[in-house]
This record gives sequence, structure tokens and C-alpha cells, in this order.
Amino acid sequence: MSDHSNSSASQPAAPPDLKAHVNFTGTQFVITNNDTFTWTDCKLEVNPKTFSSGFTYHAGSLAAGSVYTVGVLQFANDDGQRFNPLQYKPTSFSIACNTPGGRAFYFGNWG
Repeated sequence: MSDHSNSSASQPAAPPDLKAHVNFTGTQFVITNNDTFTWTDCKLEVNPKTFSSGFTYHAGSLAAGSVYTVGVLQFANDDGQRFNPLQYKPTSFSIACNTPGGRAFYFGNWG
């Protein structure tokens, strides 16, 4: 007869949310990395949707403590259409990046 002990498998801790600050100037998005580490392989997205992409921009690395400005026309949807603030209102913004602790995310809304 074998002894089966109940051992719980430990799961890795979820990476923390990105400490980001995002502003919209009307023509540009201003993103601040408030973390103490560099974000890499970043995907920035305006008006992300649940089952499809909003308007995305793929950034390389965003260094800790740095401020990045990205023009609105840099963001495009899956059809290649550019984000035009005369046609669309930015209602939300998301960031997904690799960090030393794994993939981490930021999500913010504008009212």
C-alpha cells in the first residue's frame, strides 16, 4: 500500500501590473514607465477590445523612469486603418510588456 500525501503544487506568482502613467494630448500619447526596470517587447493599444484588437503600436524597450511620446497616427488596427482623433475618441489604453518577472500589463480608461 502506497502513501499518497496531499501536496499542493506551488504556482509562480503573477507578475505585478506595470506602473505606467498615460496621457493623451490630442495628437500624441505620452507614456511614462514608473517602474524600476525596463519594459521590453511592448505592445501599446488604444481602445482595446475583448475579442479583437483596437489600434496597436509595437514598441521595443521602454527604459525605467523614461517618458515616451507616440503620435496617434502610429497606431493602426488589423485592417491597417490609422487611429484618427477626429474620427475616434480614445476611451482606453493598454500596455503589455515583458519584465524581469514575466509578462505584465497596464490598463487605463478615460471617461
